Amino acid sequence: MDRFKKVMFAVFITAVFAGMIKAAEKKIIIEGSTTVLPIAQMAAEKFMEMNPEASITVRGGGSGVGIASLIDGTCVIAAASRAIKGAEMQKAVAGEGTQKLILLQWTV
Repeated sequence: MDRFKKVMFAVFITAVFAGMIKAAEKKIIIEGSTTVLPIAQMAAEKFMEMNPEASITVRGGGSGVGIASLIDGTCVIAAASRAIKGAEMQKAVAGEGTQKLILLQWTV
């Protein structure tokens, strides 16, 4: 991933964090892609430096794990380095989990 894409992704994820913190979600869990993990960790650390009231946990496990965790409500943001599959989207839309779906998808 080139530097420009990394910076743009970090800016995007920081904006997502800011919106969630303003919406009173003080603890954010991001789970998923090990490809996205380093960028998500960097953005989370920087955001928490600037917002000490925020608590952001970033975990890997793979895109499928992140999407499944988002659907079952054990994470707030799923990081994915692939497109969401049709069956995953159907589960999410059917309400088999969290009402709020935030999927960070990074495909090149």
